Amino acid sequence: MQQFLIGVLATAVVLTGGYYFFHNTISSEPAMHDESMHAHEDGTMHEDHELEVVYSDDAPIVSLYTGAYGSAHISTDGSYRYITSDGLPEHETGKFPNPGNPNTISEQDHDYRVSMSPQYQSTVTDAPIPGVALNGIPLEPGTAERYQNTDWAIEAFDANGMGGLGIDWSNAHVQPDGTYHYHAVPSGLLKDALSDQSDDLIQLAWASDGFPILYSQSNAYHSSWRVKSGTRPSGPGGVYDGTYTQDFEYVTGLGELDECNGTFIGEQYVYFFTDSFPYIQRCVHGLPDDSFDRFGGGAGPAGQNGGPRSGPPQAAVDACSGKSNGASCSIGTNTGTCRTTPENMFACVP
Repeated sequence: MQQFLIGVLATAVVLTGGYYFFHNTISSEPAMHDESMHAHEDGTMHEDHELEVVYSDDAPIVSLYTGAYGSAHISTDGSYRYITSDGLPEHETGKFPNPGNPNTISEQDHDYRVSMSPQYQSTVTDAPIPGVALNGIPLEPGTAERYQNTDWAIEAFDANGMGGLGIDWSNAHVQPDGTYHYHAVPSGLLKDALSDQSDDLIQLAWASDGFPILYSQSNAYHSSWRVKSGTRPSGPGGVYDGTYTQDFEYVTGLGELDECNGTFIGEQYVYFFTDSFPYIQRCVHGLPDDSFDRFGGGAGPAGQNGGPRSGPPQAAVDACSGKSNGASCSIGTNTGTCRTTPENMFACVP
């Protein structure tokens, strides 16, 4: 049985732009990063940040990747794990704005909370923001882009896995409000870890319900989603080819993972990043924390397999009243785009 660590008996580990590995031992000596500044591809410079990681004693010590670049601070109070950051990754990003993405990366005030005692449920809940990487960068695999004024959601990657919409080499791009976010495996976060990590499973993120999100170096865990056969009955028409989210179908048992890209390893439920759709889970089997709901509501019961959805909050609908499709919108300090949602409601979509 494969084992991995989701907690470690330790006080606090301060990581200055470095990667740290535990192999059946405990160490508190920090990994050092000599440079005080780092450059992004667009020429901007940012100070290197310290990352303090505080792990609980609720799991066996086997192997753990704890290094994460960025100004993230992770702490616990016994009930919850808190992940805060300024949204600026320490790894190199693509150039923004670019022809596929007109937005500029800017500092954010990310403040996420996940349960330290997540409870697995047989029902699933849709999760537009299904988790946060260990460097404090949010995971947002879906997009707000639609085919004309329909609910056909355009995927960030085509059928060959090529990124569109200005996606950089870390499988990320930028929202109108400057939020840098991952649509798939966070390659920049993973790169240095893979060069040194000998164990197959590596944790890179926490899901919004509190379960860990792992990556398998050997690709031992496969998605159970595939592109449908045949042609689209409406919307853009044409052959299903992976351009749209609706081009995919879940097939029980096709791979090792369930509809939320998760599985049990022993008695522990975990999610996986995968190199094929859905890349990052689009739903969760636990209760997502409200801190992952940009508009303050909380995702409704899952609709990924045809079940009911809760729809956007009224504030999101009101924000687009009288506006045209594609218009900019805002709710408080949050910004988005007016779109028709999968529930066929015209609302502000982040």
